[in-house]
Amino acid sequence: GWLASSAPVYTSPAAPSGVVAAKDAGLDIDVSWTPNVAFTEHQHVIEFSTDAGSSWSALATVAAGTSTYKHTSPNPALVHVYRVRAANTSGVLTSAWVQSNSVQ
Repeated sequence: GWLASSAPVYTSPAAPSGVVAAKDAGLDIDVSWTPNVAFTEHQHVIEFSTDAGSSWSALATVAAGTSTYKHTSPNPALVHVYRVRAANTSGVLTSAWVQSNSVQ
């Protein structure tokens, strides 16, 4: 027989696409991306690097439905590159990282 309902089953979320970094008029850096996750129980993790991607630092985790993040007061003397990935809300299942362009 068939059950009327079951608990949801989650797979690894799809990676975001189109990750772009751009400096705004206030010299902050706006990071944007297109979410590609098919379920709402997810978040996006943002990291940045100032050494061309040799090492990364956590910057923020934003909720589902968010597709932008503002990095306020980044060091203007350094080149910044960002990467974003999707993760389910427990953080166990994650997508691949997608890297942005460089911004100084």
